[in-house]
Amino acid sequence: GMGVSMLENAAAVLPLATAVTAVVTILGCYAISRGTAQLPTGLVFPQISLLGCDGPARLCFQCGLTTAGLMLAANIAIYAHLALPRFEEPLRPRLRVAVGLAFIAAAGLCVLGAVPLQRNCIDLVEGRAHGFTTDSIVHVTGASTFFLASWFHGIVAATAYDASRALIVKDPAISKAATRRKLCLVAPVIAMVVALGVKPLLPTRRAELQAGALQQWVAVASMIALFMLYSVDMRIFGSQYTELTVALEGQAGGAQCTETHAPNHDGVDGTRDSPPYSGKLTASEDR
Repeated sequence: GMGVSMLENAAAVLPLATAVTAVVTILGCYAISRGTAQLPTGLVFPQISLLGCDGPARLCFQCGLTTAGLMLAANIAIYAHLALPRFEEPLRPRLRVAVGLAFIAAAGLCVLGAVPLQRNCIDLVEGRAHGFTTDSIVHVTGASTFFLASWFHGIVAATAYDASRALIVKDPAISKAATRRKLCLVAPVIAMVVALGVKPLLPTRRAELQAGALQQWVAVASMIALFMLYSVDMRIFGSQYTELTVALEGQAGGAQCTETHAPNHDGVDGTRDSPPYSGKLTASEDR
């Protein structure tokens, strides 16, 4: 039906649209801040949060990242609806934990977007001001929540995918996407180790800030890619969901046509009637 088709389309498009929204927002804020000289002196790529603390970029930052957070929450809701029935029963609690962590990450993204750093944050970086306001504390809390919840979500989800023996979970495209998500989890760790390793070798405070900012760009890009890669899973899960729904509708129509006849468990062609889809894996899928 139309509702199923819309769900399938959303499952295929929404993760990509969310990633594009986040990337366009960040790059747009960077362009605006660069054009209006609202960046710390000497930093080619400042911390992403500094791109939206003041000036015209602040509203772009708030609208774009808050929207991305809401879209991410919608992604997660659709993913949970499509993915949970595809995993074996013992693995579903683990996947629910991963889904819960992803919802927490989406909430963190909404908070960090809605509440940017305090307006004089550039002055703090330049040493012309002192002291943090409530805005900065809330923003940093949201940013930390987004990254940590995203990272732990990826870890928990990866263990569920590795443990599953369901045929659809082991689909080559889904397996490839799951492997790439693992790379997204490793990249921020490598970036952090490199940044800490080179810090004693850097000659100036400005160079240290630039190294820390680049580490943050890697971490944010990795988390965006992590969630974007679920588009593969959601497209395949959504396609199977549509096929199952059509099959069930066909079974229901056939049952209405033959309701006056005695039940016959063996079809005229010698095959047995298929049981309704219960949302659980069949024995063949489990193998």
